[in-house]
Amino acid sequence: MKCLRISILALLALLALSANMVSPSSAEQGFLPLSTKGVQFLAIGEFVWETHNKESTKCTKTSGTGTFTSDSKATGTLTFEGCTSLGFSSLSLTSTTAGQVKENVSLAICLINSAELKFGIAITPTETAHVEVPAVGVLFELKGTIIGEIATKKGKLFSITFGGKEGLGNVPECKAGTETIKSSLLSRKDPEAFGELSWSIKLLVQFGEEVELMDADTSRWPHDLSRSAAGGGPRTSAGIAARLEHALSRQARTFAGARITQPVCPRAIHGAGACSHP
Repeated sequence: MKCLRISILALLALLALSANMVSPSSAEQGFLPLSTKGVQFLAIGEFVWETHNKESTKCTKTSGTGTFTSDSKATGTLTFEGCTSLGFSSLSLTSTTAGQVKENVSLAICLINSAELKFGIAITPTETAHVEVPAVGVLFELKGTIIGEIATKKGKLFSITFGGKEGLGNVPECKAGTETIKSSLLSRKDPEAFGELSWSIKLLVQFGEEVELMDADTSRWPHDLSRSAAGGGPRTSAGIAARLEHALSRQARTFAGARITQPVCPRAIHGAGACSHP
């Protein structure tokens, strides 16, 4: 009887599973699958922020684009339009259009509650934002990170609500891998010192394909499989397959370039005798 060959894929699958069982904290959470990396952003309603001195800024429209560099990390640009500060038209130093504030941002998918698998997204400007009010010669500066809870778990369109008061977010922190991300947004009116900020915005993130939010920690798979309908129902076989594929692809990248050129014989491994190869 001919000996079965064990493919490199099977070996990597075993390595990936054992690695996750030994060190689940090394796994990442994010959107799976993610063959289409680009996303679009759109806000529902106004983006409003207010300084500790009750000086408010409102923007009537928000849009943007982003690109995921991994399952859980992305970069992008958010554009706010129809912006007014102190009752006058305002704009960012990166824009030449009245009422427009444009900022480059980094994004991270994170876990707000690992037991309940509540996911969030953290948005951080790549540098301190500057918003100018030419009519009154005022310049505002903003810095920090906002975290919003993602309402949906699967689909093409995801809704995220951001909010905070006096510098502290409604979602105070989340975990991205081993990193703890804290929500805090500060602003100042030049040349004053930075102070606490209150803010609110609801964003929609549009993908070009159906994706699902998953925690790639395989130590939680049995829990996912046994969840009752009240807790969200059992994980679908497609979801489990996506997790396995994700773990496998991570391990495959680790062993990039590695190749097995000789067939492996299970009988020989277990001392059952020699193999006959085709």
